[in-house]
Amino acid sequence: MISIDVQKTFPLVKMAFALELASNRAILFGPSGSGKSTLLKLMTGFCSPDQGRIVVDDTIIFDKEQGINLPVHLRQFGYLPQDYTLFPHLTVRDNILYGLKARTIPYKEKEFKQVVEKLGVADKLSARPAELSGGQQQRVALARIMLIRPRALLLDEPFSALDSAVRESLRDLVSDLTDESEIPALLVTHDLEEALVFGREIVIIADGQVIEYGKKDDLFQSPRSVETARLLDFQIWPLVKREGLRLVTAGGEIFTFSGHGPQDAKYVCIRPENIMLVREDRPLPKGGGENLVSGVVVSLHHRARYIRIVFRSIRAEEYVIHTPEHVIQVMNIYKGKKIVISLKCESLVLCKKKWNKEDMMLKRLGSIWFAVAILLTFSRPLSAADLYWYLASSMTKPGQEMVETFNLADHPYTVILITGGSGQLLSKIRAAGKGDLYTPASTSYVAKAKGLGLLKSHTPLIVQTPVFALSAGGKEKIHTWSDLSKSGMRLGLGNPKTMALGRSYRQIQEKMGAELTGKFTRNKVVEAVNVSQIINYLKTDIVDVGIAFDSTARANNLSYIEIPSVYNHPEIAPLIRLTSEANEGNTQLFIDFILKNLAVFKEHGFRPVEQEEGR
Repeated sequence: MISIDVQKTFPLVKMAFALELASNRAILFGPSGSGKSTLLKLMTGFCSPDQGRIVVDDTIIFDKEQGINLPVHLRQFGYLPQDYTLFPHLTVRDNILYGLKARTIPYKEKEFKQVVEKLGVADKLSARPAELSGGQQQRVALARIMLIRPRALLLDEPFSALDSAVRESLRDLVSDLTDESEIPALLVTHDLEEALVFGREIVIIADGQVIEYGKKDDLFQSPRSVETARLLDFQIWPLVKREGLRLVTAGGEIFTFSGHGPQDAKYVCIRPENIMLVREDRPLPKGGGENLVSGVVVSLHHRARYIRIVFRSIRAEEYVIHTPEHVIQVMNIYKGKKIVISLKCESLVLCKKKWNKEDMMLKRLGSIWFAVAILLTFSRPLSAADLYWYLASSMTKPGQEMVETFNLADHPYTVILITGGSGQLLSKIRAAGKGDLYTPASTSYVAKAKGLGLLKSHTPLIVQTPVFALSAGGKEKIHTWSDLSKSGMRLGLGNPKTMALGRSYRQIQEKMGAELTGKFTRNKVVEAVNVSQIINYLKTDIVDVGIAFDSTARANNLSYIEIPSVYNHPEIAPLIRLTSEANEGNTQLFIDFILKNLAVFKEHGFRPVEQEEGR
């Protein structure tokens, strides 16, 4: 059993996690930036809670009152992030055995053979990580963890960068491993399908708080809070009146329900797949059917396993319906067709609001600065013994791999990675008055750093080309460059004050001309402050298309539309040495390490610049 009740305060946001898990497979589910990965870091010891207690089985991992705070290596957790964290210079065999050596665990040939055969890497033991596919590298990383017999598996979206078939195969493998070994696993994801397939229990997290948790089927069918219902993709209507079994929504719809649910509920919800289409060729049940609603089909879009219908009632309320494709064919459903839908009484769920208005205002304020707060969290007080690398968020994945590999070697200091928007990072460096390396997404920040007296020298590092990345919905209606300027496209752009991509797009606009620029501007629905926001908007279908770098789009498995070269403006990310660097010799050692391991950037889809002497 895993029992957690901890609090951690960041600048402008307070996080609190309280949960108890009894099964061997649990999901930490919530949107990007909600605090899921932070909870894992509090468990592993990468970050310490301010207050609270963490217990796994009968072992106290952390207890503030008792003064217990086990070091990372004694917690015995197996932590598997999205990036593979393999040593590029070691063979597969040596990578797997590294965990035993680091923890001084005796080598047992029989166990080693069982693990590598189970993980399917027995025939790859002499290969190097660069010779393996992404799925194979994750199998190697998982083998290294399983060989040390961890207390629990902490999985931080380890399959998200893999192809769907490979992702499903690895997910099934981990499920089997946890069942056979009786090792509990916590999987971080914001993919609803993955949560439902892998988890036996689900913990819903938003804005750094646990909203609710429980058995998968209980939460999926009957969430208690509207915040949970929204994250689990329920259709939701605010209630204005409740008279016995009769419900009246704010939009004027009238429903009859089963009578179950809290008396002070403020919302009525239903799963999209529980809304039925009424067939014209079959008589309605006696009494006229349950909660019949007439209206028209507004749109139909294909998804992997169903058709997504948007239906508008005669009262102008919109319903989202998920139905199998064969139903669409049998009933001849098409855009503009008038139909009748049915909402069964027992499928309606009444929910309360978890937080009041004041709480939500504070949480939204905290969310705006959440990325900045996270950066401060994992930083120890600035010390001359540490080297600080400020890296633009578009390059986070290769940067993390580079730093983790470097820090695992025997060095007299630790590299601390701080990521964020290029402009935000520059402001942070200036405010702190300390820092060693700065890698913004564009050379335009070289002049800015120089103007602020922060530039010591710089070296071109990475070429990044702006593209327009597509969301799942965008892929269905955007196929060419000209489609982007059509009316109705939801476009996400970047703020030129905080985001290198925003500055790049401003230069692209100048080449496009007033007419085309005007069409794009009319389609703009959001303006992000950093690349991470754009990616989140795309993955949640808030926008159809968003400005991004080609490497970022590939790293997040997003399709994209290339910007014609006549308009485009590729950017070069420089490696800047700062005037505030406190460890000149150490800084050069880390720079040499970066330049010798540019293959890490290539593996993540980036194009390194041919190196020349720093200027």
